[in-house]
Amino acid sequence: MSLLPPDPVRRGAIVCAFLAVSGLYFAHTYLFAPVAERAESRRLRIERLEESNQDAGRAAALGDRQLEERLGLYRERIASLEALIPADEEVAALLDAISDEERRAGVEMTMMRPDPMEPGDYYDRLSYQVSVRGDYHSVGSFLTAIASLERIVAPGDLVITPLTPPTGDDESEVGSILASFRIRTYVATPPAPAAPPDSSARNGDAQS
Repeated sequence: MSLLPPDPVRRGAIVCAFLAVSGLYFAHTYLFAPVAERAESRRLRIERLEESNQDAGRAAALGDRQLEERLGLYRERIASLEALIPADEEVAALLDAISDEERRAGVEMTMMRPDPMEPGDYYDRLSYQVSVRGDYHSVGSFLTAIASLERIVAPGDLVITPLTPPTGDDESEVGSILASFRIRTYVATPPAPAAPPDSSARNGDAQS
């Protein structure tokens, strides 16, 4: 039994309708659907990229803040350290402060000889050979006072030589000693002088 009507006009209309529906199906299945799927996949990828960019931006902003905080702490520490380093013109006042501590501790300074300056990239190191005489407790107080000065002064290389033994039967009494040591401090390295202008370049400009 034929599924199509015998009328040629109706049969042609049904065939055309079938072909149209089939064309729409195939167009949707093999053309539109893959394109739509690719478009949706692309949209999702763009959304993920945008989210990743936003996350990266937030992380970068947080990292910038943390970096700024760390730099701020670093600058504060550097400033605190530089406040402890005497300026070049303050070295004389620092030596006067050491002399004041000598008198306050009741010791006698028998030598204070400067060593050659040791230049550095940022700070030059100054050192002095020092010898003081006094009883053990007075010398200890003097060394403690030097190490406690506001500016950085570090005593080291200490050598103690007994001078006189204790007198009497009092075991708490101590004799006189000679303490030889080196004190070190630092001063900021002066900036390098500016290079003079290139005379050959200047002469060349004048000739041109």
